[in-house]
Amino acid sequence: MTDRTACKNDILKLADSEEELRRVHFNVAVRQDAVSVAALLPETISWLPVKLHPFEDFDELFRLAQKHVLDMILLASSGNLEVEASIISHAKLRPFLASIPAVVYHPQPDKVLYKKVFGCGADDLLSGMWDPEIFGVKIQMLSERSKRDLGVNPTSRLPGPILIERYIEQKIEIGEEFSVCYLDIDNFKAYNDYYGYFYGDRVIRLTAHIIRDVVFDLVPDGFVGHVGGDDFVFIIPYSKVEIVNS
Repeated sequence: MTDRTACKNDILKLADSEEELRRVHFNVAVRQDAVSVAALLPETISWLPVKLHPFEDFDELFRLAQKHVLDMILLASSGNLEVEASIISHAKLRPFLASIPAVVYHPQPDKVLYKKVFGCGADDLLSGMWDPEIFGVKIQMLSERSKRDLGVNPTSRLPGPILIERYIEQKIEIGEEFSVCYLDIDNFKAYNDYYGYFYGDRVIRLTAHIIRDVVFDLVPDGFVGHVGGDDFVFIIPYSKVEIVNS
């Protein structure tokens, strides 16, 4: 076996692992309060096997988003939705959470709850008896719409140039010291030209996953973005540059 073939096989093994993580399941972060809908999701999201990630508060949701590529955030409740609205409001302020469809389910919402849900930035409110067919169509539509979001790179699912620029502007406005770190893959063009777009695309997805894991592991309040191609940035507090670079 040549070195080139061995290298390709190693990358394919890693890419297969990444594909398993990102593509095989529809990852749903779920919070339930006095309403149980989790058992209904596999029938509702029929186009892919569902993987559920339960959480209780925003901090848990934040950690889930660092570990998994979430396809949807679902908050089900029969209450006043104060907690749910707060969680969504916080999520929409985080660039890598903002593009994930946030859906609320309430059996009998009134006008006040409708205003509260959409006022906090939720993408949809499901109500009434749970209808797997109708709700499934809505969820699939929201998922496809999020993939077309120009603020997110479609390959890596990381914030793209628009959200990167917006995040930097926010940091400047509040006067916070931060570092913008640039990362690219050595000789990626040569690899992409030789093996083709399909394998190059998988390497990009794998690289994005590694960068995200490393940065968030060392700097939980960091930011990871994908400019395009093999160009990535991560934005972290100035005091933590050495931690990541080492």
